[in-house]
Amino acid sequence: LALSDVTTDFTPGLLTSIIGPNGAGKSTFFNILSGAFPPSSGRVWFEEREITGLPQHRFAHLGIAKSFQITNVFPQLSALENVRVAVQALRTQYDAWTPRWRLRELEERAADLLAMVGLADRRHVVAENLAHGDQRSLEIAMALACEPRLLLLDEPTAGMSPEEARAMMDLILHLHESR
Repeated sequence: LALSDVTTDFTPGLLTSIIGPNGAGKSTFFNILSGAFPPSSGRVWFEEREITGLPQHRFAHLGIAKSFQITNVFPQLSALENVRVAVQALRTQYDAWTPRWRLRELEERAADLLAMVGLADRRHVVAENLAHGDQRSLEIAMALACEPRLLLLDEPTAGMSPEEARAMMDLILHLHESR
């Protein structure tokens, strides 16, 4: 069993870590909390509402965002375009007829999010050309686009150098303190 008899409650406003050895079920736990996997038994509640079995895309609309253990960005898009897509996904319906210039508000919000994670000066860099730590920060900016009340970061320092890991921890603390 990946998870058995897990019961937890997360206090709003508290920065919480789930720790354990490789294979302990941390990623499975995050995948259940984010709607990627349904639990085989039990229930998931968020803000006094049962969300067990809801489609994964509904979790973002409820205020739950997740960054992945393996970086998950659009490699051929710029940092700004990556975040704009995330902002656009929650704010607008798909409309092929809307001129790009009308997306200005979305780009401004994306630029603000990039500044929040320290990537303002790299906004025009194609994501695949960003350092690994910067790609992880980009993914956090994308997760923040839905203005989550619960942000799940699955191994945010995985594969990072000690310097990148320290910078990521500083970013996480900064985001927590500035909310």
